[in-house]
Amino acid sequence: MFHNFNHNLLPQFELNRIDSPTGRRYVLPDNTSYESVTTWLSRTSDNTWLEEWRAREPNADKIVERASKRGTALHENAESFLMNKEVNVSSLNLIDKSLFIPLSKVLIDRVDNIRAVEYQLYSHSLKLAGTVDLVADFDSIPSLIDLKSTKNIKNKEDIDNYFLQTLIYSIMMEENYGVKLKKLVILMAEDYANKVHVFQEPRVNWTMKLVKLLKKFPPT
Repeated sequence: MFHNFNHNLLPQFELNRIDSPTGRRYVLPDNTSYESVTTWLSRTSDNTWLEEWRAREPNADKIVERASKRGTALHENAESFLMNKEVNVSSLNLIDKSLFIPLSKVLIDRVDNIRAVEYQLYSHSLKLAGTVDLVADFDSIPSLIDLKSTKNIKNKEDIDNYFLQTLIYSIMMEENYGVKLKKLVILMAEDYANKVHVFQEPRVNWTMKLVKLLKKFPPT
Protein backbone atom coordinates (compact mmCIF):
# COMPACT_ATOMS: atom_id res chain seq x y z
CA MET A 1 0.00 0.00 0.00
CA PHE A 2 1.31 3.43 -0.97
CA HIS A 3 0.12 7.03 -0.89
CA ASN A 4 1.93 10.21 -1.86
CA PHE A 5 1.33 12.60 1.03
CA ASN A 6 2.25 16.27 0.75
CA HIS A 7 5.24 17.03 2.99
CA ASN A 8 6.46 20.28 4.48
CA LEU A 9 8.83 18.66 6.97
CA LEU A 10 10.51 20.74 9.65
CA PRO A 11 14.19 20.28 10.56
CA GLN A 12 14.65 17.40 12.99
CA PHE A 13 16.92 17.04 16.00
CA GLU A 14 17.75 14.00 18.11
CA LEU A 15 17.68 13.58 21.88
CA ASN A 16 19.22 10.75 23.87
CA ARG A 17 16.38 8.60 25.23
CA ILE A 18 17.07 6.73 28.45
CA ASP A 19 14.71 4.00 29.69
CA SER A 20 14.94 2.76 33.27
CA PRO A 21 12.73 0.98 35.83
CA THR A 22 11.70 4.39 37.16
CA GLY A 23 10.60 5.67 33.76
CA ARG A 24 11.88 7.34 30.63
CA ARG A 25 13.97 10.48 30.31
CA TYR A 26 15.43 12.47 27.42
CA VAL A 27 18.83 14.13 27.49
CA LEU A 28 19.30 17.29 25.42
CA PRO A 29 22.56 18.21 23.64
CA ASP A 30 23.49 20.49 26.57
CA ASN A 31 23.05 17.49 28.94
CA THR A 32 19.81 18.85 30.40
CA SER A 33 17.65 15.86 31.35
CA TYR A 34 13.85 15.99 31.19
CA GLU A 35 11.22 13.47 32.25
CA SER A 36 9.25 12.00 29.36
CA VAL A 37 5.66 13.11 28.82
CA THR A 38 4.30 9.57 29.19
CA THR A 39 6.27 8.92 32.39
CA TRP A 40 5.07 12.18 33.90
CA LEU A 41 1.44 11.57 32.95
CA SER A 42 1.64 8.11 34.52
CA ARG A 43 2.70 9.76 37.78
CA THR A 44 -0.33 12.04 37.70
CA SER A 45 -2.77 9.12 37.30
CA ASP A 46 -4.31 6.71 39.78
CA ASN A 47 -2.92 3.36 38.60
CA THR A 48 -4.43 1.27 41.42
CA TRP A 49 -6.66 -0.53 38.94
CA LEU A 50 -3.61 -1.58 36.92
CA GLU A 51 -1.82 -2.95 39.98
CA GLU A 52 -4.96 -4.86 41.01
CA TRP A 53 -5.35 -6.27 37.51
CA ARG A 54 -1.73 -7.43 37.45
CA ALA A 55 -2.20 -9.09 40.84
CA ARG A 56 -5.15 -11.20 39.67
CA GLU A 57 -4.10 -11.81 36.04
CA PRO A 58 -1.48 -14.59 35.78
CA ASN A 59 -0.67 -13.68 32.17
CA ALA A 60 -0.41 -9.94 32.76
CA ASP A 61 3.16 -9.62 31.50
CA LYS A 62 2.37 -11.48 28.27
CA ILE A 63 -0.76 -9.41 27.67
CA VAL A 64 1.14 -6.15 28.19
CA GLU A 65 3.95 -7.35 25.93
CA ARG A 66 1.52 -8.26 23.15
CA ALA A 67 -0.19 -4.88 23.43
CA SER A 68 3.18 -3.13 23.26
CA LYS A 69 4.22 -5.09 20.15
CA ARG A 70 0.86 -4.33 18.54
CA GLY A 71 1.24 -0.61 19.20
CA THR A 72 4.84 -0.59 17.98
CA ALA A 73 3.89 -2.34 14.75
CA LEU A 74 1.08 0.13 14.10
CA HIS A 75 3.38 3.10 14.64
CA GLU A 76 6.13 1.66 12.44
CA ASN A 77 3.72 0.90 9.60
CA ALA A 78 2.06 4.31 9.92
CA GLU A 79 5.41 6.08 9.96
CA SER A 80 6.52 4.35 6.76
CA PHE A 81 3.19 5.07 5.09
CA LEU A 82 3.20 8.75 6.08
CA MET A 83 6.77 9.10 4.78
CA ASN A 84 5.58 7.87 1.38
CA LYS A 85 7.09 4.41 1.67
CA GLU A 86 5.42 1.22 0.50
CA VAL A 87 3.81 -0.89 3.23
CA ASN A 88 3.51 -4.56 2.29
CA VAL A 89 0.07 -5.26 3.75
CA SER A 90 0.11 -8.90 2.65
CA SER A 91 3.05 -9.55 4.97
CA LEU A 92 1.21 -8.26 8.07
CA ASN A 93 -0.40 -10.65 10.52
CA LEU A 94 -4.17 -10.53 10.98
CA ILE A 95 -4.26 -8.16 13.94
CA ASP A 96 -1.69 -5.73 12.51
CA LYS A 97 -3.59 -5.69 9.24
CA SER A 98 -6.90 -5.01 11.04
CA LEU A 99 -5.31 -1.99 12.70
CA PHE A 100 -3.28 -0.52 9.86
CA ILE A 101 -5.68 -0.76 6.91
CA PRO A 102 -8.51 1.32 8.44
CA LEU A 103 -5.97 3.78 9.84
CA SER A 104 -4.39 4.21 6.41
CA LYS A 105 -7.80 5.10 4.96
CA VAL A 106 -8.32 7.83 7.56
CA LEU A 107 -4.83 9.19 6.89
CA ILE A 108 -5.43 9.28 3.14
CA ASP A 109 -8.83 10.94 3.44
CA ARG A 110 -8.16 13.47 6.20
CA VAL A 111 -4.43 14.19 6.56
CA ASP A 112 -2.37 16.62 4.47
CA ASN A 113 0.60 19.00 4.69
CA ILE A 114 2.72 16.85 7.00
CA ARG A 115 5.23 18.78 9.12
CA ALA A 116 6.56 16.05 11.44
CA VAL A 117 6.43 12.27 11.83
CA GLU A 118 7.93 10.67 14.96
CA TYR A 119 9.86 13.78 15.98
CA GLN A 120 11.59 14.09 19.34
CA LEU A 121 10.61 17.30 21.13
CA TYR A 122 11.23 19.07 24.41
CA SER A 123 10.04 22.08 26.37
CA HIS A 124 12.18 24.17 28.69
CA SER A 125 9.07 25.83 30.08
CA LEU A 126 7.37 22.51 30.94
CA LYS A 127 10.61 20.62 31.69
CA LEU A 128 9.33 17.64 29.71
CA ALA A 129 10.35 15.84 26.51
CA GLY A 130 8.92 13.16 24.25
CA THR A 131 8.24 11.88 20.75
CA VAL A 132 5.30 13.15 18.74
CA ASP A 133 3.48 10.82 16.33
CA LEU A 134 2.26 13.25 13.69
CA VAL A 135 1.91 16.98 13.02
CA ALA A 136 -0.19 17.75 9.97
CA ASP A 137 -3.42 19.28 8.72
CA PHE A 138 -6.40 17.18 9.79
CA ASP A 139 -9.55 18.10 7.89
CA SER A 140 -7.56 21.15 6.70
CA ILE A 141 -6.84 22.36 10.28
CA PRO A 142 -3.25 22.35 11.66
CA SER A 143 -3.33 19.60 14.29
CA LEU A 144 -1.34 17.52 16.72
CA ILE A 145 -2.26 13.90 15.93
CA ASP A 146 -1.65 10.89 18.15
CA LEU A 147 -2.02 7.29 17.01
CA LYS A 148 -3.32 4.66 19.41
CA SER A 149 -4.26 0.99 19.29
CA THR A 150 -6.71 -0.59 21.72
CA LYS A 151 -8.25 -3.95 22.52
CA ASN A 152 -11.36 -2.37 24.01
CA ILE A 153 -12.63 0.88 22.61
CA LYS A 154 -12.60 3.80 25.03
CA ASN A 155 -15.01 6.67 25.42
CA LYS A 156 -13.90 10.28 25.09
CA GLU A 157 -14.29 10.66 28.86
CA ASP A 158 -11.68 7.92 29.40
CA ILE A 159 -8.81 9.47 27.46
CA ASP A 160 -7.95 12.68 29.29
CA ASN A 161 -4.28 11.71 29.37
CA TYR A 162 -4.24 11.26 25.59
CA PHE A 163 -5.49 14.82 25.09
CA LEU A 164 -3.07 16.14 27.70
CA GLN A 165 -0.25 14.33 25.92
CA THR A 166 -1.14 15.91 22.59
CA LEU A 167 -1.54 19.33 24.22
CA ILE A 168 1.98 19.08 25.68
CA TYR A 169 3.41 18.10 22.30
CA SER A 170 1.60 21.01 20.66
CA ILE A 171 3.23 23.38 23.18
CA MET A 172 6.60 21.83 22.32
CA MET A 173 5.97 22.38 18.61
CA GLU A 174 5.23 26.03 19.24
CA GLU A 175 8.24 26.41 21.53
CA ASN A 176 10.67 24.66 19.17
CA TYR A 177 9.36 25.66 15.76
CA GLY A 178 6.86 28.48 16.22
CA VAL A 179 4.13 26.23 14.79
CA LYS A 180 0.71 26.92 16.32
CA LEU A 181 -1.69 23.97 16.27
CA LYS A 182 -5.37 24.61 16.93
CA LYS A 183 -6.65 21.07 17.27
CA LEU A 184 -5.79 17.88 19.15
CA VAL A 185 -6.67 14.62 17.41
CA ILE A 186 -6.61 11.01 18.67
CA LEU A 187 -6.86 8.25 16.05
CA MET A 188 -7.63 5.02 17.90
CA ALA A 189 -7.50 1.75 15.94
CA GLU A 190 -9.47 -1.08 17.52
CA ASP A 191 -8.21 -4.69 17.45
CA TYR A 192 -9.85 -6.84 14.76
CA ALA A 193 -12.66 -4.30 14.32
CA ASN A 194 -11.26 -2.80 11.09
CA LYS A 195 -12.29 0.56 12.47
CA VAL A 196 -10.60 3.74 13.66
CA HIS A 197 -12.29 5.96 16.23
CA VAL A 198 -11.57 9.66 15.81
CA PHE A 199 -11.55 11.94 18.85
CA GLN A 200 -11.02 15.69 18.43
CA GLU A 201 -10.75 18.63 20.81
CA PRO A 202 -9.72 22.29 20.53
CA ARG A 203 -6.36 22.78 22.21
CA VAL A 204 -7.71 25.55 24.43
CA ASN A 205 -10.10 23.11 26.17
CA TRP A 206 -7.24 21.38 27.97
CA THR A 207 -4.94 24.22 28.97
CA MET A 208 -6.26 24.81 32.50
CA LYS A 209 -6.23 21.12 33.39
CA LEU A 210 -2.58 20.90 32.34
CA VAL A 211 -1.69 23.98 34.41
CA LYS A 212 -3.29 22.44 37.51
CA LEU A 213 -1.52 19.10 37.02
CA LEU A 214 1.86 20.77 36.57
CA LYS A 215 1.41 22.60 39.85
CA LYS A 216 0.33 19.43 41.67
CA PHE A 217 2.90 17.13 40.05
CA PRO A 218 5.99 19.15 39.06
CA PRO A 219 8.16 17.30 36.51
CA THR A 220 11.35 15.91 38.03
